[in-house]
Amino acid sequence: MESLTKASMKVCPFVKSRSTHALRQMSEASTLSKHARACPFVGAAMAAREYSQSSKPAAASSAPAGSSSRVSAGYSFSGSDLVSNTMEIVDRSSQEKAFDYDGFLGSEITKKRTDKSYRYFNNINRLAEEFPKAHLGSEGERVTVWCANDYLGMGTNEKTIQAMKETLDKYGAGAGGTRNIAGHNRHAIALEAELSTLHKHEAALVFSSCFVANDAVLSLLGQKMKDLVIFSDELNHASMIQGIRNSRARKEVFKHNNLKDLEERLAKYPRNTPKLIAFESVYSMCGSIAPIEEICDLADKYGALTFLDEVHAVGMYGPHGAGVAEHLNFEEHLQSGLNRIRPDSVMNRIDMVTGTLGKAYGVVGGYVTGKQSMIDWIRSFAPGFIFTTSLPPAVMAGASASIRHQRSTLMDRIAQQKNTRYVKNNFGNIGIPVIPNPSHIVPVLVGNAADAKKASDLLLNKHNIYVQAINFPTVPIGQERLRITPTPGHVPEIANELIGAVDSVFNELNLKRVPAWEREGGLCGVGESNAQPVKHIWTDEQLSLQDGDLNPNVVNPVIAPNAVSSGPFDDVLDDEAILPFLPKTLVGLDTQLFTFTDTYISISSPLARGLFQLINDLCEPAILYRRLHGSVEKLRGKNPSPIKAAFMQVLGSKLTSYASDVSSIFHKNPRSLLHVYHELQNVIIELRTLAHLHQQMEVLDGFQFLEETFKLASFGDYLVRSSASVVYDELKKPYFQYMEHWILRGELVDSCNEFFVSFDASADHINEIVKFHRERLPLFMDFSEEDCNNIFQIGKTLIFLDKFCKELEWLSAYVKHYSAYIFNENSGLITLDRNSLKTLFQVQFGELINYLNSIAYHKYDLFEHLSNLKKIMLIGSSDFVESINERGLQMFNEPASSLTSGKLAGLLSSAIDTSSISMLPQRFQSRIDARILDLSHGSIGWDVFTLEYKLMDPPLELLLNDKSQSTHYLRLFNFLWSLRHFQFLLNKNYVDYVRLQKDHISKLRVKNKSSTRTRISKVRQGWFSKCLRTTNLIRFRLSKLVSALLNFLSYDLIEQNFQEKIVKSAFKGTLTASPQFTSSESRKDRKLPILDKAFADAFAYQTSPSFPKIKRVSLAKLNVMEHTIDELTAMHSKYLKGIYDCKLINENYKGKISREPLIDQIFSFMEILFAFIKSSEEFSSSVVSYVNLLDLSTSVDTNAGIAFEGDLEHLHVRLADLMKVMYNDLFKNSFEPRLDIFTKDLRADLDLKDLSKMV
Repeated sequence: MESLTKASMKVCPFVKSRSTHALRQMSEASTLSKHARACPFVGAAMAAREYSQSSKPAAASSAPAGSSSRVSAGYSFSGSDLVSNTMEIVDRSSQEKAFDYDGFLGSEITKKRTDKSYRYFNNINRLAEEFPKAHLGSEGERVTVWCANDYLGMGTNEKTIQAMKETLDKYGAGAGGTRNIAGHNRHAIALEAELSTLHKHEAALVFSSCFVANDAVLSLLGQKMKDLVIFSDELNHASMIQGIRNSRARKEVFKHNNLKDLEERLAKYPRNTPKLIAFESVYSMCGSIAPIEEICDLADKYGALTFLDEVHAVGMYGPHGAGVAEHLNFEEHLQSGLNRIRPDSVMNRIDMVTGTLGKAYGVVGGYVTGKQSMIDWIRSFAPGFIFTTSLPPAVMAGASASIRHQRSTLMDRIAQQKNTRYVKNNFGNIGIPVIPNPSHIVPVLVGNAADAKKASDLLLNKHNIYVQAINFPTVPIGQERLRITPTPGHVPEIANELIGAVDSVFNELNLKRVPAWEREGGLCGVGESNAQPVKHIWTDEQLSLQDGDLNPNVVNPVIAPNAVSSGPFDDVLDDEAILPFLPKTLVGLDTQLFTFTDTYISISSPLARGLFQLINDLCEPAILYRRLHGSVEKLRGKNPSPIKAAFMQVLGSKLTSYASDVSSIFHKNPRSLLHVYHELQNVIIELRTLAHLHQQMEVLDGFQFLEETFKLASFGDYLVRSSASVVYDELKKPYFQYMEHWILRGELVDSCNEFFVSFDASADHINEIVKFHRERLPLFMDFSEEDCNNIFQIGKTLIFLDKFCKELEWLSAYVKHYSAYIFNENSGLITLDRNSLKTLFQVQFGELINYLNSIAYHKYDLFEHLSNLKKIMLIGSSDFVESINERGLQMFNEPASSLTSGKLAGLLSSAIDTSSISMLPQRFQSRIDARILDLSHGSIGWDVFTLEYKLMDPPLELLLNDKSQSTHYLRLFNFLWSLRHFQFLLNKNYVDYVRLQKDHISKLRVKNKSSTRTRISKVRQGWFSKCLRTTNLIRFRLSKLVSALLNFLSYDLIEQNFQEKIVKSAFKGTLTASPQFTSSESRKDRKLPILDKAFADAFAYQTSPSFPKIKRVSLAKLNVMEHTIDELTAMHSKYLKGIYDCKLINENYKGKISREPLIDQIFSFMEILFAFIKSSEEFSSSVVSYVNLLDLSTSVDTNAGIAFEGDLEHLHVRLADLMKVMYNDLFKNSFEPRLDIFTKDLRADLDLKDLSKMV
């Protein structure tokens, strides 16, 4: 219509030529239609409209209803018209028939009866004193009611009835009119205050019923809010549907509880289009519960309001009966009681909640709650509120009493849920088809209207049980059901009667049970194969609660009226009226005047001018005290952090002092609020400081909190600084206790990660277990990083000496002496000044590190073991490996599976005895072990043989196997063993060829001289000589490469790293002997082992000149550098890393020319070496066979000798092939090209350039 009007303003000359004001005047004077009839376009349309008729015209003719010709005149009568006898009466002479109203109505009713959906009302009279019993028409006919909406039996509750009686006696039965006339009273104000408090909303508005509330609110929103789109769940109650229809707003009906469908519909509209999502919390016919929180998420995302109908939930869900929205944050609401919780709680996210007073609360009426602005708007514009008679005072008083009772008890809600579970479980056991849901509704599926009606009638007439049948249009056709609603009064004894009766009715009517529905594919969640199990919304833990678990503030609280419900007060409060309430208010207690919420204080009466700011200032300490005191009580004994626990202890003490100050102030009878404020000024600053620290405590860990407290203790303002300093002095006590345990026993008593040391229980090595955290260093305590590192090393070394070295006697003396100084001479570390602490840490650190190195190098022979590892695992003793090769030659050529531990032990013993290893003390020799690798490494003995040097002692294992160094040693040994093995085989091959030359090749010359028949040609003789020279040349080139690699690895790499990383790091000067104890004696006497018995007395406790108040040990004078555990392990790690990170054997390093790892090239050389040795050995054995065959041919007759010539020729061909393989295939085509590339790679790298000259 709007677009049509805009178009007419552009094209219609009549409209264009006249102003808006002129057109409005024509309309009001009814002359616009006359002008319109003159228009060629509008006039034709009006004429057509006047004479249009339906397809079945039934126009009635009648005489004029009055004498006036102006039919459009205003509705008015004069006084004379009312008494005039000349008024014309309608002419009844027409013969046309009127519409058949009775026929229409009868036809509609007949349809209802035919489709079995006609509603019959049963005469049910519920008895107040026999709940849940009722009588029928005759008072003697008792039945049990199982379908009443008085869900909690509050209609018969004594408190409800008593409140209604008292109000009825005092104020009568009538409502008095609408709220605007005489229906607004103290009962309406109190009820709306109760409802807004229940839902923790700002305001509430009471209606005559929730049907009216839903219709009034929804229709008003749609009519007033332009372009509003309402999104409605398809199973919403008829009241909501009616309200949406009456709103005339655009609507989108989404599938029941289907978030995807809802979001798709929301997404169709721009965010700035006003939207409203209307849904219920509990759907009464199926018992399903809406995904409220998720719907709120969508509302936030698309900018929509939320309208939640809690009709079938209020009173029954949540710790206080506020409904499902409260239940979803059960624990928080349980703890807070009347107080509001966080703004993003589910209940706070709902814009409007409607509910009923006629179900769980047992009376009648409906309401809506929400923000004050929303409720005030509805109150001011909704016809359904403005023009509807108010509820009677007695009803509203009963509703208030019912709400207050249910808020202060959990027992009715819990009993209802337990009875519901009992009924559902027992129905399930006998196959009664209950539609699954998590609520208190028990919908029993029947499937057709006739059977549902029969079942209901049979239960009533035969079993005296009243259960209403639910048919179309309440539920879809084919989903008819019996709706059962257990109450707290339906105890198991009564429920058993229902269960037996329903079972009997199902048998008598042959109704489908669960298995039958399963065979048909299921319906409404009954018998459906893909149906998901439904969890009860009330958990077992919630059902175990008692009334004592409720916050005491829910019992008989004083609730201030809503601003929307109440008019302005005539009286205002002054100092004299306020002062009596302050003693309790300032210590966080509710009074009739001041009531607390989580974030503010509510004042029930207006204040005199000029007091607002002063009251605001006085409320601050009250709110701070209440919040802090609540936190102290809540966390009492529950805070695992000693630092935070210390704060809570200080906080409790300060709050007690504050309460005492308040009591003292009012004991002196202050005359004004200003006087009270002046007395509290300094205390308020202290409370602010404590509140700030408490806030920081909640978000920071213990160490960060300690650091933040220190910063505040250094603040410029004197009051803030002094308050924070008191707290800081207490908070650092547990921190110093951490330190005391650590430096005396190596104990970490910090379980909250507040100290700068932590333990990783999942790690295996002390370096990984004991962690040093730089981000938690207490530098603000005037400790340097060096001090903290010394402290860290003190505790770590104590752990090492205790757990790994078992130096218990020494440690006992250490603890005894330092404990005496710290706790006897002083009162703990916290009492020592900065210099004393620093000196203490330095002395302890020096003593422990000195003793650590003493036992590491003497008792556990650290250096000797490092040297032995080099000799054994890095093949530093070449004669030892040579001996193993010689004595194991035959054994290693056998299959790997034939090697036994006995054979290996014998070989190892023999090799030790015939090598320089025999010079080692027996305690070192016993650590050497020969073993075999997994058979996956090879098939013969050479491939799987390996050595192991066992550390065995835990301290050595810790120091020398920090990061699986034993694995690195094994890998290096296997690599070096392969090279040594090939070197041995090449040397052996050389010896074999020397013997071949001497014993066999020389015979060829003798044969040529002594025999003419078997003489070989000089050419062939020369060929043999050339082959031997060529083989020797190839071997030489191969041996040169192997020797160059071994020399580089053994001396330039391993030995150099040992000298640089071990010797120079471990010793103070050039190493001339084992680690020594140095003194001022002669050179000969100086070469004594560390801690030789002669020097044991040096460790007797003596007084330190630099620290005269504490006794400690004298330090041993060592020629080794004194290292911490970290430095000792790092020294060994760097040494090994320097070896296996060498570019020659590091598989991650690739040659600059070949772009191939050098180690892979070395392995390729090994393959060539292996092939050469095999071929040369076969060549040697073939030469021997050739000479032997030649000898044999000389000893037989001529014919036989001729026969051998063929065999000789065949052997010669084989020898030529072998020579071709060795020279062409292996040497020329493989070795030399590879060696050329390998050499270029070495030459291209500065670190390996010298090696390139050796290969």
